[in-house]
Amino acid sequence: MPGDRADADSLFFKFMTSENYARTVARRTAEYETPLGVTCNEPYNVALRGARIIRPIVTVAEGPLFVGENIPQPAGGVWSSRHQVTRCGGSVLYNSLAIIAPNGQLRLQPLVLGNTGMHPLLIMRFKPQVARMAQIDECDVVFIANTQQGAADGVDVSQTYGIYETWTIQGCEQRVQLVIRFDPAQQGNGLLPVVEDRQVLN
Repeated sequence: MPGDRADADSLFFKFMTSENYARTVARRTAEYETPLGVTCNEPYNVALRGARIIRPIVTVAEGPLFVGENIPQPAGGVWSSRHQVTRCGGSVLYNSLAIIAPNGQLRLQPLVLGNTGMHPLLIMRFKPQVARMAQIDECDVVFIANTQQGAADGVDVSQTYGIYETWTIQGCEQRVQLVIRFDPAQQGNGLLPVVEDRQVLN
């Protein structure tokens, strides 16, 4: 039977800070980075920097346990997380989305590098539009290779208000840097990305 909300939150925190979950994040991050040209044969060290529950976390007493830690994996739920990943002398920040599938399988998808302030679900929604802005939307595989809050150095922005971020988009062996202003949408509560600057990096 599902536990109460306090029990679920407590078990979720233990699950997120467990060594086994850190190893899962490290493995998925290494798999994600390979197409980006990152090669590191040393261990990936992972530290949780924050998590947000998107859909309620469901835990069950008889659910699968992380071997050696006696911590149950959630039986259901969706959450986003931010992890500091250290590998091969460098340290990066990853934003990820995790989903427990109906069959109980944990699906962890690293979404984007960097300190973007955008919610992971917004990143997923913006990605096709941003690829078109970068003019690489016809590539079979497109990655958001890096993000940072604010406009890149040397870029003059048109407005003093609004949310500015700099995203690096990679596809078809090209890396394109976009300075994006996120404006409030005319209808609804969403955001509208507007490109302020585009530079091809290679």
